[in-house]
Amino acid sequence: INSPLILDSSLRLKKVDNIYMAGQITGVEGYTESVSSGLLAGLSAAHYLKGNEFPPPPETTCMGALLNYVTSGSVQKFQPMNINWGLIAPLSVKIKNKDMQRKRLAERAIEDIVRWKEQLKVL
Repeated sequence: INSPLILDSSLRLKKVDNIYMAGQITGVEGYTESVSSGLLAGLSAAHYLKGNEFPPPPETTCMGALLNYVTSGSVQKFQPMNINWGLIAPLSVKIKNKDMQRKRLAERAIEDIVRWKEQLKVL
């Protein structure tokens, strides 16, 4: 499917708000990515059933970056994607050493996912 065209940031169909999509059909590639999208779709559905808005994970995390790609990517040029460093929101400061940059990206992701978990209203 062309996910950016038909899915919202909760992995719901834009035209039918009680149908959720997950896995390879959404444009994620890989086992881990598919499981991640299923987890997000499930959390989103749980929020919907309780009448709460689903807070998407931050784009600084792998889950958030991939969700952003499949729901906000180019409609004309959408291609399935594995998670990769290029999808992660960049740091505000440029770090030339790739290992150090990736270490800082990972540290930031952990900090942000912990804060995001606290926003979830279904756990």
